[in-house]
Amino acid sequence: MRAHYKEQAQPPPTIDTLVIVGNGFDMWQKLDTGYSAFEKYYCTHLDGILKKLHLKKHRAFTDDGNIIEFSDVEVIYGNPFEPDMLPHSFWNKYEDSMSKLDDQRINLYFGKDRNGLKAIRKCIENAQRILQTAFHDWQAQIEIVPRESGYCFGDNCAILNFNYTDTLIKRFHVNPDNEYHIHGDAHDKETIIVGHSTHPEYPYPMLYRLGGRFRGLYFIESALYATDKHVEDNYVDMCVFVK
Repeated sequence: MRAHYKEQAQPPPTIDTLVIVGNGFDMWQKLDTGYSAFEKYYCTHLDGILKKLHLKKHRAFTDDGNIIEFSDVEVIYGNPFEPDMLPHSFWNKYEDSMSKLDDQRINLYFGKDRNGLKAIRKCIENAQRILQTAFHDWQAQIEIVPRESGYCFGDNCAILNFNYTDTLIKRFHVNPDNEYHIHGDAHDKETIIVGHSTHPEYPYPMLYRLGGRFRGLYFIESALYATDKHVEDNYVDMCVFVK
């Protein structure tokens, strides 16, 4: 009688190499993932984004009597007294730029009465929603054509990916279990983390209770806290993944 041997399951490969991937990797693959591309997307699709969010543009008159229109983003991150499209320097360092709110200018523009404080909070919330939606939609529409890259990462590699794209899967045949998107995945909007890394403290509740310009400052500091990446919240998951 011929003996029947049960096939032994192969043990998983030992992970002994950590690979860290950033935006330069996607740009090497000829993907237009730089912030200049995001600026173009924002300017081109702003009207559609506002419509989707049921928001309207602000209107103002220039010195020569012309009407200009702008969104809450230009109010909060630009000069509300001289509204215009944000400069290229804002987009070139997009995430860092989100930490550079001019609290005095914003407070002065909106004022300290009840209506002004209500407006500042709403404008800040809208600006964050617009930028978040624009960034998510931009990442989702980046098309990565699958093709052979000529290189393959081994199953012994754990890949810490700072990008949002699935380039590694489509072109380098990486096992999804070996890849960790520390800032989220473009195909899952809820996971995307974008913002600055200045680690601001949570605003003091006393600022809100004092009212007036102090409350305006509270709203601004809340915006700074909300737009921080808080990547430290992912450190535990990342450490588990690397192990």
